[in-house]
Amino acid sequence: MIYAAVLVGLFFLLYVQTLYFRRLGLRSLAYVCYFSTDELSEGDSVQVVELVSNHRRTPVPWLKSELAVSPHLRFLGASSSHTDRLQLVSGIFSLHAHHQLRREWRVVATRFGRQGISKALLVSTDLLGRLTLSTAIPVGASITVLPRPYVAEEFPWDQRQLFGELAIHRRYIPDPFMPAGVLPYTGYEPIRDIHWFFSAMQQELMVRDYQDSTSQSVTVILNMEKRTIMDRFASTNL
Repeated sequence: MIYAAVLVGLFFLLYVQTLYFRRLGLRSLAYVCYFSTDELSEGDSVQVVELVSNHRRTPVPWLKSELAVSPHLRFLGASSSHTDRLQLVSGIFSLHAHHQLRREWRVVATRFGRQGISKALLVSTDLLGRLTLSTAIPVGASITVLPRPYVAEEFPWDQRQLFGELAIHRRYIPDPFMPAGVLPYTGYEPIRDIHWFFSAMQQELMVRDYQDSTSQSVTVILNMEKRTIMDRFASTNL
C-alpha cells in the first residue's frame, strides 16, 4: 500500500506540474535582443545582446532561443543554419526563479546595407521535459552597415591617373555660347566673364568657363597645281 501511495503521489505531482507549466506557458519570461551600436563599417564587428528574465517562482531548466537573422551577419562561435535569405542562430539558457541572464554575441558584418534580426523563437519544457512550450517574439533590431572605407594602399591604380573623358582645347578662342561651368578667378580672365551671382555666394570672384567650339563655318581650299586641266585640253587641241 505504501508503494501504491507513493506512485499515486508521483503521478499526481507529475500531472500538477504539467498542468501548471501548460497554463503558465512562457508568459512570465521577458526577452530582449538588440545591437550595441546603430552603425558600423563593412568587415567590423558588433555586439548582439540577448537579455532573458524569469519572473516566476519556478525555474526554467531549459530554454532555447532561435534568432532569424540576416545572412550577412556572421555570429562567431554560434551554431547556425543558412539559407539564401535567412540565417537561424540558436542559443541555450537555464534560469532559476526570479533570475536574469545576459548573453553577448560577437557579430561580423560581411556586407553593407541594412541588416537586422527579425524575430526570436523561444522553446522551453517543463521540469521533466515532457511538455514543449514555444512562442515567437518580434525583435525588429537592425543596424546600418556602411561600405568598407577607402584604403589608398589597396587601390590598384595611381590616384593621379586620369579616368574617363577629358576635354581638351582645340581652338584658341573659347565659344561664349557653350558654357562649361564656373571656376575661381585667377586674374588672367577678362572682367566680362566674372559671374557675380556665384561670386556673392562663394565670397570670392568666380568666372565663367567656356568650351571650345568645333563647328566649322568657313572652309579654305588651296590649289597647289601649276597647270589646270583646261590647260592640258588646250595644248592637246593645238
